[in-house]
Amino acid sequence: MSNSILKLKIYSCAAVFSFVILSFCGWVQAATYNLAPPQTPALCNGNAGTWSGSVYVCAWHQPFSLEPGDKLLSGGNIRILSYSGFNLSKVVIGGAGYTIDLEAQGSNTTRLVGVELNGSIYGQSNNVRLEGGAIVRGSVSVTGSFSSASASVYGNVSANNGVSAEDTVFYANINSSSGGVSLVGGAVENDVVVTATKISAQGTVFRGALTSTSGSIELIGGSVAKLVKTNCCSISTNGTNLYGGATAQSGMTIKGDGNTEIRGDYTFTDLNPGYFEGVKMTSGNSIGVAGSATFVNSTIGSDSNPVNIRVNGSANVKLNGSTIYGTVYVPDYGQWSPLITGDSSSRIVGECQRFSGGTRPLSTPASLCDGSGSIKINHLRLYHTGSAISCMATEVSVQACADSSCTKVFPGPASFSLAVGNGSFVNSVVAIDASGQGKTFLRNPNGGLSKITSDTPLVCDFSNCSINFKDSVLFISGDKSALTKIPAQIAGKPFDAYLHSITTNPDTKACEARVEGQKSVSFDFSCVDPNKCVAGQTFKVGENAIPGSRSLTFKNGVSEKLEMAYSDAGKVKVTAELSLPAEGNHPAVVLAGETSFVSRPWGLCLETDTDKSVTNKATDKILTKAGDGFEQRMKAVIWTSSTDGKETDRRSVSLCSNAVTPNYQQASIALESEVIAPSNGKSGALGATEYAQGKGVTTLTQTLSEVGIFRVIASPPNYLGESMGHAVSASGAVGRIIPAWLEVGATLSQAVGCQNPSGFTYQGQTTSLSGALKVIGKNRVGDETKNYIGDFWRFSGNLSYELYQESASPKSGQASAIAGRVIPLPAFAATSASASFLPSGSYSYTRPLSPSALDTPFSLKLAVWDWHDLDNVYFKRTDITQSVAARGLATTGVPVVAAISTSAFRLGRVRSENINVPTGSTGTVPLLLEHWGTAGWAAAVDSCTSLAAPNDLKERLVYENPPITSVTADAVGTWNQQSLGISVQPSTPRGQVLLKHLLTGPNNGATAQPAIWLCQQRTAGDAPLGGVCSYSGTSPAEVRSSVTFGIYEGRKPLIFRREVYR
Repeated sequence: MSNSILKLKIYSCAAVFSFVILSFCGWVQAATYNLAPPQTPALCNGNAGTWSGSVYVCAWHQPFSLEPGDKLLSGGNIRILSYSGFNLSKVVIGGAGYTIDLEAQGSNTTRLVGVELNGSIYGQSNNVRLEGGAIVRGSVSVTGSFSSASASVYGNVSANNGVSAEDTVFYANINSSSGGVSLVGGAVENDVVVTATKISAQGTVFRGALTSTSGSIELIGGSVAKLVKTNCCSISTNGTNLYGGATAQSGMTIKGDGNTEIRGDYTFTDLNPGYFEGVKMTSGNSIGVAGSATFVNSTIGSDSNPVNIRVNGSANVKLNGSTIYGTVYVPDYGQWSPLITGDSSSRIVGECQRFSGGTRPLSTPASLCDGSGSIKINHLRLYHTGSAISCMATEVSVQACADSSCTKVFPGPASFSLAVGNGSFVNSVVAIDASGQGKTFLRNPNGGLSKITSDTPLVCDFSNCSINFKDSVLFISGDKSALTKIPAQIAGKPFDAYLHSITTNPDTKACEARVEGQKSVSFDFSCVDPNKCVAGQTFKVGENAIPGSRSLTFKNGVSEKLEMAYSDAGKVKVTAELSLPAEGNHPAVVLAGETSFVSRPWGLCLETDTDKSVTNKATDKILTKAGDGFEQRMKAVIWTSSTDGKETDRRSVSLCSNAVTPNYQQASIALESEVIAPSNGKSGALGATEYAQGKGVTTLTQTLSEVGIFRVIASPPNYLGESMGHAVSASGAVGRIIPAWLEVGATLSQAVGCQNPSGFTYQGQTTSLSGALKVIGKNRVGDETKNYIGDFWRFSGNLSYELYQESASPKSGQASAIAGRVIPLPAFAATSASASFLPSGSYSYTRPLSPSALDTPFSLKLAVWDWHDLDNVYFKRTDITQSVAARGLATTGVPVVAAISTSAFRLGRVRSENINVPTGSTGTVPLLLEHWGTAGWAAAVDSCTSLAAPNDLKERLVYENPPITSVTADAVGTWNQQSLGISVQPSTPRGQVLLKHLLTGPNNGATAQPAIWLCQQRTAGDAPLGGVCSYSGTSPAEVRSSVTFGIYEGRKPLIFRREVYR
């Protein structure tokens, strides 16, 4: 065991103390610093800073630093300026009553991990990154970008180059002038303003407004409390509650899950469409659409808050499964106006009007605009057993119906009056809620029939809408000590009940006990809704099924506890009778009682054809492809034993062995998907998001939009007015689901050998690839499957491919025309973490011995034939147009092509000529850079090739042959890549000058490398005089030429020949 030494330093204005503490086993004690002028502790990467007023300055390459656990205090407000940024972890800076601000200058990052900063952050050309629970109690203002994960900022955040954050709470405003705002989770307590690009968020709660002046707004989930506005572009939301309305110029798409709420006004300032799906607009005045308006499975407005719809131009209003409470306005062009269309389940509870008035606009169907869409009350339906005791009020249930069969309810709020000829209502005005339900209480202390009437038509489930109030009854109660109705029960699950023998005191009209001792009671039952019981279903009282009798002991008028159980679902009525002989002043009488209650299924069994051996892994047997149909079977089942779980639990697939409740049927059972694998994957979307359960087993064709293993959750609504919250049920594993087809998302680029402004690479230059060849899974409608990554991305090993010139048309089975020219071929390794094939290795495009048409300027592309993953999912064809149904089905002759950006190639050379110069003239040596093109070699220029002098002094630019005494060559930097001028002394020389130059350029990231890609290879020895530059082995790229000064030679001699005609 070794000792370690730690220095605990405390700095103050008065003195500097240094303590040395011995510690064992690596024990570490954090330091506390009190930073204030004029003290200069060594906090700049071990160096002392300097003070400029109240600013503590850390110089370049000396970043301000603290160790994890340290605390930095001060006696007043100060600022720390670091020219090398900040990288701090788990420290506390500043405290109550004063602030310590951080300022960074230069292109660096202020990174705080788990830091508590009692101050603000500033920066020029600086980025800010907050992580790990970092807290900034001031503001952030930088000209760079801001990013965060699991952090909090209490002041305004202003970042010119954009804001991105995950699970971060912003307690003030967010502003960005040049970049966008991208948020995941978290919350923003004030406004967000972006002036250059878009705003995007997923699952974020905004308590202020969103404004984008030059970009779109895209939201998923979460909510916005105030106005969402873009001055130029579109707004799209999915599952986002919008409480302040929205304004867009380029259209608006607002989607939800059926319960998504929107409020406020929605305005479109240009001729673009508005699309609303699965939303409920609960308040607001209007939706003003410059283009067409489409509403799918949505409810816009209400009886108490109508919302008007206005469209301009020649656009339509389209409804699908939607209801609009309000007036729909359309333009009027003479006798013609746009159609208002809807399906059979859509309605307009209001009017259809032209802007100018006049005749009602056309609609399809015509009934959509004839006023019949407004829901009207058809009748009130009353529910009761028809029997009651005169000593107490009895409950009467009321349902408001919009049609004769009550398949549609009349939604409230509304109220209706009831009357009775014998007796009285506790409240004769019945309030109807949004589900069309209500109740009241009727009493008749004198006994007899009480007939209920109303100005609204009545339908009663008891005879003649009359309730018989008896003086003595058996009351079947769910409570031993109180007269309470039996609550809703679970099919198959036993419940407790008691019989109360009650008689009405003739004088006081109060309830009294009637029976004592042991008595024989007869029981029976019947089905109310559905009105017919299924054969074989039983109702048990104790161990015995009824009808039948049982001997019971009564004490103080209440029977012993009875255990009852009903094996089916529905509304069921139980009756009990007890015959009493005459006794004293009481004549012989038959005491009868009845009650009804709703029996609900215990849960729903949801099954698919998923292989039973599924282990929730990426290698499990395949069920189907994303977006393709698979069979789903559902049935409602009874409770069987205590092993079935608690009512607060979610039902699981284990209940599928339980018996079916054959009488259960219910519409609008919601379905949703839940991902099992991959972990942290997306749950995707179901094709059928609700279904109607029929009696017995119901089968439907389901689809799932994502890749992986899932479960389907069924959430039934209220059943016969009773909650089904206990019956929320989950299927077993559903999957494995694989993509319908694959597509390539290439982000490949080649390193440029000759940088801009040239922007190309020479044949023979070494280069490399960057980026990735991403493989994307698609579902049947063409959406990306986000779960096709990690283990569920089914590729391995290296990619086998060919390279082609970009203008080539690859043919299956034919080799590429440039096969073998790229050496070595870059490797592409499958990387599941990014769902990509990543390139590696350097390569070059080899120079030819003799140029051909293939060497004219070109770029590269990559092609793979008949590519598929380990599940034999193939790629979409891009060489022909395919329907979505056909994509991924072709297995042969399928080219997958990916362009390689910045892969422009040129074939180049440098050539010199030998020249003769008359005595007294200045020589100009042709020293030409040339490129190969369609017309052959042509003069060219680039931004990367340079001339350099040889390293050895004896060969420095010139050779001299007497009688020339000195030679001056133009400066290397003045070479125009076409010629180089020289002058000699004396001015009238005779003799020869040999010029030698070295060519250099960038290669594979290194500068000033021999430019052999412009030269021919030679054997050992000097480069030839004149002609193309050359190199030998590792020697430089060299170009040589001669200049001869002397008497002018004149023109080159010509030999003439003539024919002699005879």
